[in-house]
Amino acid sequence: MEMFSTIIPSKSMYERAHYEQQLIEKIQNDLKRFDLILRRTHDQQNVFYLGDRKSFEIVSNQFML
Repeated sequence: MEMFSTIIPSKSMYERAHYEQQLIEKIQNDLKRFDLILRRTHDQQNVFYLGDRKSFEIVSNQFML
């Protein structure tokens, strides 16, 4: 928990951290608003799946059968 209370030493680092925090919040809000899902695939190549939640649930349920 100590790591999260560390003071950021420079203004530029603070601005960058603030920008990235806003960017993450915008992405999270857009995912909720458009009912999208973002998931990392099972392979080791850092590939992500972005699609609508309903089709993802259909495909994942078919895979589980």
